[in-house]
Amino acid sequence: MSALAAAQTLLFVPGDRPDRFSKALDSGANLVILDLEDAVAADNRERARTAIRDLLATAEPGRVLVRVNPADTGDSAPDLALLQDVSARSPGALAGVAVPKAESRAHLRQVSDASGGVPILALVETVRGLRTAETLVTRGPGEPELDVRLAFGALDFAVDAGGDAGPLLDAARVELVLVSRLTGAPAPVESPSASIRDVAAVESTAKHAVALGFGGMLAIHPAQLPAIASAFRPTDAQIDWARRVVGAGSGTVQVDGAMVDAPVLRRARRMLAAVGEAS
Repeated sequence: MSALAAAQTLLFVPGDRPDRFSKALDSGANLVILDLEDAVAADNRERARTAIRDLLATAEPGRVLVRVNPADTGDSAPDLALLQDVSARSPGALAGVAVPKAESRAHLRQVSDASGGVPILALVETVRGLRTAETLVTRGPGEPELDVRLAFGALDFAVDAGGDAGPLLDAARVELVLVSRLTGAPAPVESPSASIRDVAAVESTAKHAVALGFGGMLAIHPAQLPAIASAFRPTDAQIDWARRVVGAGSGTVQVDGAMVDAPVLRRARRMLAAVGEAS
């Protein structure tokens, strides 16, 4: 399993703020996403590319993603050139690439090829992206393997869909969870919370994502990370239950007076995998 597939906490950092890079890498986030898109003004993006290139020349492998700009923008070509340069100069440095407004498997392939075949975090932020989500994570006939994990961009999706009511956004979330499950892709990543210092609000959003079947959540500030990590980590009681279920073996067995069948065993194994325990 790739670092991207397993990540539960993913922290955005503006690519033109190299003074924040070290703090982000030391924040406890599973992965850090250096942003070339929304967090960076257009006239600062070339400076951001230089800063990212410099960091990836020395950074610990497997910790950093880069969010590039959408395919239909003038910044896409120089972003792809950066990925090619990093792939050639610092092979293995990138843990993946985050692709905003993801709507096309062909574009994901283009980004992956430019970056040396690293995993892709496909940000679903449009109605079209939601409708094509299954194709984003489905391997075509004769196509080489492409490691894709879906993520939800709630704010952009709400604008594109023309509404921001909870049921509308949750319907999109459920669709991403079901598509991921159907295709065998990792559980999707939730959109970041707009609350920074309100720990209760961040944790509430994260717990809602867990309940819907998400496997991780984006963050826009290090202060959000503990609440997100807490929400996605199984409780001690759940871990104890999962250990006893796995330890009971297969066949007709009971744990806590309840029958353990194959789906229950799979759930227990996923729970242990989330805390780094082999089963």
